[in-house]
Amino acid sequence: MLKGIWSVGAHVRSRTLIISNLIKTSYSTGIEHAKTMKEIGMKKKVNSEEYKCSDYFNFQKYSYCDIEAEVIPKRMPQPSNKNPDEERKVKS
Repeated sequence: MLKGIWSVGAHVRSRTLIISNLIKTSYSTGIEHAKTMKEIGMKKKVNSEEYKCSDYFNFQKYSYCDIEAEVIPKRMPQPSNKNPDEERKVKS
């Protein structure tokens, strides 16, 4: 009886090892793809006319902050408990 239980446990363990190895090989973290794309990207010359968005190559470290600074005055004010929202006015 004890021998039968041990063999079932060993069989389950080996099956879980096989499944975990399959998962490791079928799914990647993406790091290896990023490294190869970086190597390819450094060697390949870029033609800026291929892209529809000409600003693509003009982005820098603070581009997001510049866009945020332009948009802030155009945003609606955030509601607060001290100044509640007004009801929408309907054209009559």
